[in-house]
Amino acid sequence: MWAAKPPALAPSCQIRQTQTGPELRRSTTNADVHKPPRLASPVCDTCRRRLPSTDLSRPSRFRLPREHSSSLILRPSLSPRPFKHVPHDLEASSTHPRAPPTMATFTSVVETIMTPSLPVILLGILIILGAPILLHIVLASSATYTTPPVVVLLGPSHAGKTALTTLLERGGPAPTPTHTSQTAQSVELNASTDSASRKSFRNHDDATGTHTKFLLVDTPGHGKLRNVASGKLARAEKLKAVVFMVDAAAIGEHDVLAPTAAYLYDVLLHLQRKASSKGKDKASVPVLVAANKMDLFTALPATMVKSQLEAELTRIRATRSKGLLDSGVGIDDVGSEEQDGWLGEYGSEKFSFQQMREFDIDVDVIGGSVTAEADVDKWWWWMAQRV
Repeated sequence: MWAAKPPALAPSCQIRQTQTGPELRRSTTNADVHKPPRLASPVCDTCRRRLPSTDLSRPSRFRLPREHSSSLILRPSLSPRPFKHVPHDLEASSTHPRAPPTMATFTSVVETIMTPSLPVILLGILIILGAPILLHIVLASSATYTTPPVVVLLGPSHAGKTALTTLLERGGPAPTPTHTSQTAQSVELNASTDSASRKSFRNHDDATGTHTKFLLVDTPGHGKLRNVASGKLARAEKLKAVVFMVDAAAIGEHDVLAPTAAYLYDVLLHLQRKASSKGKDKASVPVLVAANKMDLFTALPATMVKSQLEAELTRIRATRSKGLLDSGVGIDDVGSEEQDGWLGEYGSEKFSFQQMREFDIDVDVIGGSVTAEADVDKWWWWMAQRV
């Protein structure tokens, strides 16, 4: 620091100066003690600004004890240190509180992010590519809790699938005439096994019991759109049941029975392979054959519909097995290929729906009519017990 020069003494002072080493002793009267001298104000070497003088009258720094009130010792600095210049703007701002350190940290982070650099670019690419993947993983992991059970409605055209879907969705009255569906449509329904109206599809206002939401998927039945229905059956998550509707009033004709049985054969064979699979998609799905239009005069009863379908499925199974032998497949591969495409009990002479129990698949044939509420209730109760 700077070395202070002793101030000039008043004429009334009795001065006695002695030199003892670096110390300079000065004796004063008691009157002078009450007015300590002021040291000369130092000057900044950089800006030539005069700094505040050191006032010895400030009691917080230069209070003299009573026993030493008659003397004042000045010790000049032997090795003064250079004065460190402080800019005036910083000196003026010292009276104001500084900004929190978090603000500076946040500002530096923002500046770092906004400055183009290789780490910032790599971080941006990682966020853009990783966020959708992470979101997909989270949604996929919770799919088992958000995806409701599914019941797929299959069958040939004009069997009454869309009419049944509309009736169950609205809860009545009797459905109006519908048209052939071109795309698959899904409706959300509520089923219950312990409510007051558990056996009726008109349960929209029933608040008793426990209700389970499920999706009823209506698929197109036209032959050219059969792949849409097959895709829905193969990709359906949490598949709980399959409802296959047939026209009981026209199934007695061979032109209607043959394509209907061929469609049913493909559905049952798909479910049989699904039940025999060793992967994680292994499941046994029950099947309801809903014989519709029982109110018409030409309709066959449910037992005859069942026997007609079983006889036609037996013929289709034999035809496909013979076609496999005539297709030129090697003799060593005939057994495995034939068994994989064989519906029901392998090697049996006649097919019956009872053979599907070997794969834990229940096949029920229930007759009814979409225009009769009691008949629809029987189909509804069958679905409610399985979802």
